[in-house]
Amino acid sequence: MDQLHLDLPGPTPATGDGFQPAGLPDAALAALLKVAGPGVDVPLLTIEARHLGGALAPGARAGGAVSALEAAYALFSGGITVDAESRAAVHACLDDLAAALAPWRAPISYRNFTERREDGHATWLIWVNGFAGTGKASAKVAAGIRNNPKGWYANLHTSEFPGGAVRGQLHRGGW
Repeated sequence: MDQLHLDLPGPTPATGDGFQPAGLPDAALAALLKVAGPGVDVPLLTIEARHLGGALAPGARAGGAVSALEAAYALFSGGITVDAESRAAVHACLDDLAAALAPWRAPISYRNFTERREDGHATWLIWVNGFAGTGKASAKVAAGIRNNPKGWYANLHTSEFPGGAVRGQLHRGGW
């Protein structure tokens, strides 16, 4: 599979990140090109937008932990980070790219395409009845959940159920 995607055969020091735009209209593409287009010194090896839809479109099928993604594209970018200078340059470019495309970002991110933590908080994937979302926790709360998940209770609020759509005790386990 790595040969199909032209990934390097061995471990490579790199940083990448991604998110899902709800769409990529002309204004979004112009914003992307302004920070990473021709004539801009960009330390990234790749900026790719994969079209979603089809079987991933909402309502196309039911089943599985995540049956659909509420986004039109999956965007992923990355660069080689061999030293502190290259790490800083790649992170800054990824931040610029995310900020430039923020107005078109889908409301829910699929975390398999996300490599970096936001705002120094741990990011948790939440799967409920085929819908995916994320939650943020401070480092102290994240450590508490990791060390003793049974000591924590979750209450997931949605716009449809502001009082709480799902409530439950946390426990250690897998998917």
